[in-house]
Amino acid sequence: MGLILFAAMAAGCAVGLIVTAILGGLGVAGTVKRAKSRVHTWWYFAVAFAVVLFLLIFVVHEYPYAQTRAGSDYDIVVKNLFLQGLGYCAAPGIAAFFATLAAMLSPKIPTAVSTGSDPRNTLNRRHKIAEEE
Repeated sequence: MGLILFAAMAAGCAVGLIVTAILGGLGVAGTVKRAKSRVHTWWYFAVAFAVVLFLLIFVVHEYPYAQTRAGSDYDIVVKNLFLQGLGYCAAPGIAAFFATLAAMLSPKIPTAVSTGSDPRNTLNRRHKIAEEE
């Protein structure tokens, strides 16, 4: 019976890893894309990832699963182990997804800084051109 219980937890973990691969890949790809036009994007991502991952693991750990009696109710035990495997293994992907949403809140890079020019120099050049005319 122990092998069946292990298989249930491994199946839940396999599904959770698929969820993590999809959501985590989308989350990191979206953050890489936004990091080019926003300030402190990875800082926002890292903090949000850590907080959401902690909360998800806490919820999976503290969730009130159905009670079972020793030596019986294996159907309930299989379901509980599947859900625990799913929850623990899907948590990083879900956290990465929500961290990407949090990274969208990071401020944009000002245009003068993103083009590589100093705004003071731009104003001085405009002022000099206006004086010459």
